[in-house]
Amino acid sequence: MYAGRRLVHATVAFLAPGRVAAAAAATAATAAAAAAGWRGALAAIGPTFVRRLSATCRNESDGTSNNNNINKKKKQPFYVTFQKLDHSSAGCIATITMSNPRANTFNQDSLDALNKAVGLATAAEKDVRGLVLRSDVDGFFSSGFDLSVFQDITHAEFMQLWTASKAIFRRIHALPVPSVAAIDGHALGLGFVFAMACQLRCMVHPEPHERKKKPPLVGLNEVAVGLPVPEWLALRFRHLTTPRIAEDLLPTGAMLPANRALEVGLVDRLVPSSAAMHDAILAELSRRAMAPHEAQKQTIGLLRSEYLARFDACNERDNDFFWSAVSSPATQAAITSALARLKAKKPSR
Repeated sequence: MYAGRRLVHATVAFLAPGRVAAAAAATAATAAAAAAGWRGALAAIGPTFVRRLSATCRNESDGTSNNNNINKKKKQPFYVTFQKLDHSSAGCIATITMSNPRANTFNQDSLDALNKAVGLATAAEKDVRGLVLRSDVDGFFSSGFDLSVFQDITHAEFMQLWTASKAIFRRIHALPVPSVAAIDGHALGLGFVFAMACQLRCMVHPEPHERKKKPPLVGLNEVAVGLPVPEWLALRFRHLTTPRIAEDLLPTGAMLPANRALEVGLVDRLVPSSAAMHDAILAELSRRAMAPHEAQKQTIGLLRSEYLARFDACNERDNDFFWSAVSSPATQAAITSALARLKAKKPSR
């Protein structure tokens, strides 16, 4: 009964205002259907949601398909699945899954792989109507950069690494379709940067009595590990929160629990479980996909054009600024110290 009530709450939170009343009226029926699983719960809201969420998804890398949106045979650190929509507007939802234990950290190879996955997920011929960025690594969305890549890094290595990171952020943010970061675990540093590139961020936040681990944290911890926050990223942070909140959080590299992240605007929705998040996100993207595609694309493009113009305008000075910061003796010492702290925290094998 509890699961049914929370599931409809999570799903209703994504619905358009005009449909909230109808969905709320179905709460009792949804709770009663909870014993039948998530399909029964969603059926109380609307059968079309069930059909969409039951659609087959396809893994582009090997052509295999399944009904769980997970490729059991995958070996790659990032993989892409597609879930076809069944309403009158053709298209599909693309999901990029990060699967790089232990914490989805990034170096040059993993950045290149993610960039390739983004390209595959957004290929025009797929008629993608929405994008989901998620993780299947327990406890982590992503912990960001592998800090060791910055130790004694050359200028050429830095430029390749930094350019790849910014290109992925820009590529996701410039998508003319709705995008959602599905956060189930810690999202730190560059991991949260990629979540911020998405239009929406949904995060798992179980009730206290159901938590098995410490609550996950999200945020930009760059300053805490010795790195400054770049101009384009600070600007996006201010857009999501407020200038006052940005000035309070960014200079200390503060990490926030889910409820606080929701309060300040860094997270848009909280759900009680990964299953509820999966259902709510796909229902919301399906709803948004019913809008006329070209008009939606053009509107989203216009809404994001001002930020992207400022992003592009600061690109060259950002490269110079961040290289100067990373290569400085003070930053290198801070990185070394942060790596030592991380090593000390790792459990012995």
